[in-house]
Amino acid sequence: MTLNHSQASLTISLYSLCLKCEFFTEQRQNEERVGYQRFQQVAAVRPVSNYYHSTPTYLVDGDPHFLIELPERDDALCFNINDKPGTIFNLVRDPIPGILVNGEIIGDKMIPPDGQINTYFWRFGIVHQSLGVRLEVSTQDIVVLQDGKQVKLLWSDNASVKGTNVDLLLTKDRSLTVTLKDSVKFVVLLHKVWAKHPYHQDYLGFYTLDSHLLSPLVHGLLGQFYHGIEYEVSELRPGEVPEKPDATMYVKGRELNVTRGWQRDFRKDVKNGENVPCWFVHSNGTGLIDGDATEYVVSGLFKTQCQCRGSSVSHPCLHRGESCCCGFVFASFSQLRRKELWWFLAEMIRHRYLK
Repeated sequence: MTLNHSQASLTISLYSLCLKCEFFTEQRQNEERVGYQRFQQVAAVRPVSNYYHSTPTYLVDGDPHFLIELPERDDALCFNINDKPGTIFNLVRDPIPGILVNGEIIGDKMIPPDGQINTYFWRFGIVHQSLGVRLEVSTQDIVVLQDGKQVKLLWSDNASVKGTNVDLLLTKDRSLTVTLKDSVKFVVLLHKVWAKHPYHQDYLGFYTLDSHLLSPLVHGLLGQFYHGIEYEVSELRPGEVPEKPDATMYVKGRELNVTRGWQRDFRKDVKNGENVPCWFVHSNGTGLIDGDATEYVVSGLFKTQCQCRGSSVSHPCLHRGESCCCGFVFASFSQLRRKELWWFLAEMIRHRYLK
């Protein structure tokens, strides 16, 4: 693969940005220079089939409860994210195919007597840039936009829509299954609440059924776990509630206090759900998720942002349309082997800029 002048300039620009944002530390810099010299060969020898194949289920439902089911360990991890109504969180983003999933939370109709306002996801934005697909799923309706054509569905429908790049299966007042060609499969569940309930409103749950074709750079509140996660739990001890013992979790070089509890998976029973035992990580998942929960807040349902040392970065080569096509998340890079980082930079050149 031979790069022309503009492509070589872009390569250097990406490399410089990685240095500026400390994707490479001083201790690794010499090794990275060796990798840079081999940069042109990486894209040619890195096959797509080497993507990590994941079998777990990843979901967010309820107030918002995040659940990472790990069947190979017969275990699960869970955490809650609390914020004010109207906040939009990034759940999934993969810069290689340009996949983005954001969700907006809504609060109770009014403050309950106990003063505790519950929040839930009520709207999701789903984008696949490479396929030209864009969906907005709310508690009211589903809007699909592809190649300038728009289709609107109501939750009161039973429908099956098969397109070139996206398949939709809508089960009346229950669920929407979204299959994006050669990439990922999601299910959105609708939770109906009695219309005259004084406090609660209808809300949505989001479930990832198949993510094995997503790249190693996928991230977000849910997406970061598509890579798998290593952890150990020990020092089991009594908790505040007898049936919910505490323990110490060792994960990502940290030592966390966790509590044994359960969250509900509503896929089989959308009304009552199924209890799934899990290790609950307190304080908005601090220590389990990369960074802080506030770093996943975005400005719009179809927006993302690049962060560099805690500040927003706008770089002309990093944007394509409404989304940041590189989707730089520094914690993701810290999880990658050096060859995967160079492969990513090569893929950015090959897929986005060789045309």
